[in-house]
Amino acid sequence: MTNADGTPADDPTDRYQAREAVTLNLYNSADDLAGFCWRAYFELSVSNTRCASGTWGDVGPDHHNATITVAPSAWPVSTLHVVAYDTAGNPSPLDTVSLSTTKSDFVYAPGRNPGTGLARQDLPGDVNGDGYADIVATDKDGKLRLYAGDGTGGHSAAQFIGTSGWGDALIAHRGDLTGFTNAGAAPDGYEDYAVRLADNKLYIYGGNGRGEPVHDTRHELVHPPSLDDAPDWRRIRQLTLPGDIDKNTTEGHAGGNDLITIECVDDACTDAALWLYTGNTIGGAQDQTEPFDLNNRVRISPSGWKDLTVLAVGDQSDDGVQDLLVRTPDSGMLYLYPGELTKGVLSLGPRSGYGAADWQNRPHLASPGNVQGTVVTATYEDPDAGTNITYRQFQPTPGETWGDLWSTTPADSDYTVNYVDDTGAAKATTCPNGCLLFYPGGPTTHGSPRLVGASGWDTTVTNIF
Repeated sequence: MTNADGTPADDPTDRYQAREAVTLNLYNSADDLAGFCWRAYFELSVSNTRCASGTWGDVGPDHHNATITVAPSAWPVSTLHVVAYDTAGNPSPLDTVSLSTTKSDFVYAPGRNPGTGLARQDLPGDVNGDGYADIVATDKDGKLRLYAGDGTGGHSAAQFIGTSGWGDALIAHRGDLTGFTNAGAAPDGYEDYAVRLADNKLYIYGGNGRGEPVHDTRHELVHPPSLDDAPDWRRIRQLTLPGDIDKNTTEGHAGGNDLITIECVDDACTDAALWLYTGNTIGGAQDQTEPFDLNNRVRISPSGWKDLTVLAVGDQSDDGVQDLLVRTPDSGMLYLYPGELTKGVLSLGPRSGYGAADWQNRPHLASPGNVQGTVVTATYEDPDAGTNITYRQFQPTPGETWGDLWSTTPADSDYTVNYVDDTGAAKATTCPNGCLLFYPGGPTTHGSPRLVGASGWDTTVTNIF
């Protein structure tokens, strides 16, 4: 395997930037070559079923070479596994090449730069590392989709990041919980996933830095018998990753990303409570073995949460404590619950109305925090070294610094969807297959919705996260 210029790809002195695309040349001397199958990080299944678990590349006109594009995201080494197949479907021996990499170029948070410390992880809500918060969705075929955010509330076309098994999954993503290359890998800076699957098991999936939750190294969080009399996580109705919402500064918890759940009080779900599992840390990073303190959960609210939808929208009141948005389907209202910290314990203050009625006609809601802004390239002059450092930074849109939210509309040709266009003019439409609306956030209420998805958001898409 070589670079485009013919130099060896596995030269340890030639280091690739993690997540940056690189063109590589694959070669095999066989005269009847059909192409190559390759896979990053994890071994290929080598069999006569051509490329059952990898990515295929046809051989070029010379019948010996193929050119592929790879974006290695593991560091300091990304492995690439390659198998050649002849025209009869016979595989060559497995070849493994180690690509030396440097750490990913993370986007700095607003107000941060190399002078305030290195950027060590992706921004909240950003699963693909471009600096913009993203939408993750499940679909009717049990697949997982990524709609990459663009900084305006809009998104790119769907990218499939999970091919099967995601039906009825409950998903949350915010924060770096683990490394994706192996089950014991330390956090790598990429946003990860907490997932309760349909079999009622709870997993942490390491994100690979390009949006994909990695199945090979997922880590199960076993339900502690001390919690309740349930044998697994069947009583979870919703889970949310809010980041470090409880600001727990005790040893082994400082800076840890937390988990919030709505959990039924019994299998029949006659009622449900709101719970907080504080994050566990080791050496200032999330404990990849036990990311949350599952045995010492804190009850934020004891009852009445069975049918509510909770969004960890961010700090809407600018008091330094994150707040929650809660949708009540019976009244069709959206409420803001201010977060309060008393002696290190998170509680919720008196709620206030945040959105007018009709929220019962929003099947699915999601908030990654602040969505609106631009990733800019800037230069920092290092006063000690006397050199300039180029870095990327997310700059919020002026006047749009609060947490935002997305919602879907029902698949109903008789239901009128009201929104505003880019000029602020009022518009109306119908969405027979469901639409996606973006709501700019504010300190006490949200702004007028904008239409950012025109079809399939309640027929093809089954949930958004």
